[in-house]
Amino acid sequence: MFADKQIVGQTILRVSNDRIILPSFSYVEAGDLVSATLDPYQKKIILLQEKELIERLNILHEKMKMARTEGRLGYEEYHNLQRYFWGMLPLHERTINKRLEYQLYNRKPVASFELRQLQRLSLRDEIFAVGRGTTLELYPDEKTYQEYPFEKEQQLYSLLSK
Repeated sequence: MFADKQIVGQTILRVSNDRIILPSFSYVEAGDLVSATLDPYQKKIILLQEKELIERLNILHEKMKMARTEGRLGYEEYHNLQRYFWGMLPLHERTINKRLEYQLYNRKPVASFELRQLQRLSLRDEIFAVGRGTTLELYPDEKTYQEYPFEKEQQLYSLLSK
């Protein structure tokens, strides 16, 4: 099942007919439900199980409330962080088919918001995939991955953990 174990590995995935075939190191199986969300910087797509995403957001929300109560976060900073994290809500959830394909885009009119968000990434024929914990992160290319502000992301999480 997708992300039952740590996802370790990196690879280049081909985008064909708005779909990608998920790598074997993600432990994906036909019939798995996989959610996608954009990161707060809108530079990558994060694939994970929806229940894990909701759990992470709830934990971060509680930490934000505690930091606000303890005075470590001011009013404006608290509300900016809330917008930042709740902006990470799932874009969509897809069922993996027998060929282990994940549909990136849905061009139906009801999904136009989702398509606009994903178009910001400027995904091409190939994308760079990296396993991190129980998530698979998709970047437009390897350069975007190398330039991603991981340290800024860590600073934000550490601010909430104090």
